[in-house]
Amino acid sequence: MALPRLVVLCAISELGGAEISLLELVAALRGRYEFHLIVPGEGGFRERAEEAGATVWILPWPGTLAATGETSAQPGAGRLLRAAVSLKPFTRRVATVLSEIQPAAFFH
Repeated sequence: MALPRLVVLCAISELGGAEISLLELVAALRGRYEFHLIVPGEGGFRERAEEAGATVWILPWPGTLAATGETSAQPGAGRLLRAAVSLKPFTRRVATVLSEIQPAAFFH
């Protein structure tokens, strides 16, 4: 029987605390779930994720969306507007990847 597929949309491509915790979860649940991680680019996270048993998909984030920052200071209205405009094509690309994976659950 096929394992349930879980997809996680990751905001960064490098290793930080959240990413390390996610990798520990992937490794601990290996064999019970099939993990697919969508990351914005190449980096140390990809190799470690594959070693933990996850399938990694590279899906670059639009520069305007990435520029809003994960933990940066509050972006201005202009930056937010530019990021919002890039969301529609980006969500289409995410939807295309999700339709290929056909996950049981999607996390971000």
